[in-house]
Amino acid sequence: MSPHDLVPMNFGIRLLDSPTHSTLELIAKQRKVVRASSVILSFNSPVIDHMTTTLHMTSLNVEEFSEKAVRYFVHAAYTGKTPLITRDVFRDINKLANVFEMSWLVSRCVDQFDHMAGTIQEPSYRDLVFLFDEAVYVLSNLKSRQLVEVALTKIQSLNGESQRDFILRYLQNLTCLSCQQLDLIIELTKTNVEYIVKPIMNNRTNYCC
Repeated sequence: MSPHDLVPMNFGIRLLDSPTHSTLELIAKQRKVVRASSVILSFNSPVIDHMTTTLHMTSLNVEEFSEKAVRYFVHAAYTGKTPLITRDVFRDINKLANVFEMSWLVSRCVDQFDHMAGTIQEPSYRDLVFLFDEAVYVLSNLKSRQLVEVALTKIQSLNGESQRDFILRYLQNLTCLSCQQLDLIIELTKTNVEYIVKPIMNNRTNYCC
C-alpha cells in the first residue's frame, strides 16, 4: 500500500504556517502565499510528492486558483476533513484535487456536489445552471463524468414543464454555447428532443461548433 492510500488523517493543523515545518509555498491568485509542509502534502498527493522529492521544488505556482480554495485544499490535507464547500470555490477546489491527484478529496468533492444537488428542493434557474455548468466544466476540462450523472439526474427529476423551461432558457444564447454544453443538453433531452428542435432550427444559420 502506498502512502497515498493512508490518507485522510489528521496531521495537526497547528503545524500549518509554522516557519519550521512549512517548507513549501503555494502561490495563489494575486500572488497570495499559502505555506505548508511538503511532507504532509506529499502524503496526500503523488504529484506534489514528485515535485518536491524528485524535482526539489520549494514553491508551486497555483495562481489560477483563489487563496480561499488553496487554503481549503491545504487544510483538507492537514486534517482529512472537508467542511461544506461553497459554490464560489467549488470549481477551484475540485480542480485542485484532480490536478494534484488527491484522490480522496476528489471523492469528497463528488459527494459534496451530490449533497448540493440533493438539498435543492425548489431549484431556481441559477441553481440548475450551477449544477449543469459544473458538470460541463469537469467533463470538458478534467475528462470526467463524475458530476454529469448528478447534474442530469437532478434536472431530469423535475416535472416536464420545469425541465423544458430550463432547457429553453439555457438555449436562448445558443450561439454562445460550447459543443460540450450542447452535447450535454442533447444527452439531457434524449427522451424529449422536441425541447431543442425549435431553438436549433431558429439559430441554424448562426451557430457553428
